[in-house]
Amino acid sequence: MKQQIKEIDQWVDIRSSLNNSYDYSGQWNIAVMIFQNRILTKYFNAINNLIHPNTKEGEGFAIVTLQCALIEMFAAFKKGAVYNHGLTPNSPAYEYNNSSLLFTEFLTTAAIFEGIFHAKDKAGNPRNTPFSAASFYAHVRCGLMHEAKTKGSWHINATSNDNPSDRKFIKQKQKGNVIYRTLLQYALEAYFRTYLGDLQNPDPAYNPLRRVFARKMDNLYDLKDNFEWWAP
Repeated sequence: MKQQIKEIDQWVDIRSSLNNSYDYSGQWNIAVMIFQNRILTKYFNAINNLIHPNTKEGEGFAIVTLQCALIEMFAAFKKGAVYNHGLTPNSPAYEYNNSSLLFTEFLTTAAIFEGIFHAKDKAGNPRNTPFSAASFYAHVRCGLMHEAKTKGSWHINATSNDNPSDRKFIKQKQKGNVIYRTLLQYALEAYFRTYLGDLQNPDPAYNPLRRVFARKMDNLYDLKDNFEWWAP
């Protein structure tokens, strides 16, 4: 609770100086550090505490459940999307209540999932291949979140020595699609580093990313007012 209060205080202290000012600055660096520390302490460190004993006694289900939460969070931050269970036709364009669309779009576009959930055909057109993003969402994300199990032909596994350079965290085996949860962790950590780097990139081309990031930071702490980043 003290950590949460400290985060909120830090964000409240700097948010006014960031409003409608998206060029990178020392204040933006503080904002990125608040977010980085939050995700490391609340998610990545916790997941790694489950992974690194490598007991392989069923902890993979808890690990991948948390990883799915991270995937959806990353997808929402990238777009500045805010979940609203009571979405109406008059809701702002940045609100959503269909996690499936947000989740699968991220799987089929993010660079860490290239060669897993998306690849280009001979004509250069994107294809959802070799693994189905919709199937992963329904049978892994929803299966774990709602029923505490994977469904269909999806399985979770680990080896004694997972190689961080192995990007193929899903592999087709005789029993079905096998998710190597430690390899998925390496991929998500790589995405996180890249995302933080993009937020800290001084090129004005990254100003829109910082804008929607600020909206999501407000949303984390239940803040909303007339700041520019809340405009649709």
